[in-house]
Amino acid sequence: MTSGQGTVGSVDGRGVPAGYKRTEVGVILEGWEVCELREVVERFVNGGTPSTNNTEFWSGTIPWITGADILQQKVAVIRRHITQEAVHNSSTNIVPKGSLLVVSRTGVGKLALSPCDIAISQDFTGVIPNKNKILSEYLSRYLDFCPHILVQQNQGTSIKGILRETLAVVSIPIPPLPEQIAIASVLSDMDAEIAALERRIDKARAVKQGMMQELLTGRVRLVKSRSKQ
Repeated sequence: MTSGQGTVGSVDGRGVPAGYKRTEVGVILEGWEVCELREVVERFVNGGTPSTNNTEFWSGTIPWITGADILQQKVAVIRRHITQEAVHNSSTNIVPKGSLLVVSRTGVGKLALSPCDIAISQDFTGVIPNKNKILSEYLSRYLDFCPHILVQQNQGTSIKGILRETLAVVSIPIPPLPEQIAIASVLSDMDAEIAALERRIDKARAVKQGMMQELLTGRVRLVKSRSKQ
């Protein structure tokens, strides 16, 4: 296997394959960079919770989520909606569609891409990428692949969390944009294949359960009993 910059099998005196380099995030390709997160994002966005005593705040159309709504690294459910007035009168913020949502308090390590413009609770830090430098899908995949990066940033005692200042200086390996797109596309295709396989498995289990019901209650006979003499 070759990298295009040398034979992977050959190594230098430090054990680094040709065409690669050793960095603070490990051994990566020569053409990749290592940047702190703050260098490749436009801004970080904090969240908050509008007053639950004001019922009018919770009668709007703007989706609002907490860390509990993130399951399997996706926004699994949107249970509540708020008004624009609620946004203006609280510390919540709306994170644009396609941005990275990092659970930075309870449930550190959970993350997701925002499926729409969405308001966030104080559980989150919204990460709005610089699209000329990094793809949200790539960043999400990398942090999901290396969950210890976020877990190790936990601070505090009763409620652990990641400070935005700490998150900002996390080092990330950055491939060229075309390669980021290719990486995200391949992993997305694999996720789709896994989901399709899981659906087939669920269907087979349901068929088996139904067959067990028929067979073990005698509703379906596999061997006919002999007629009485």
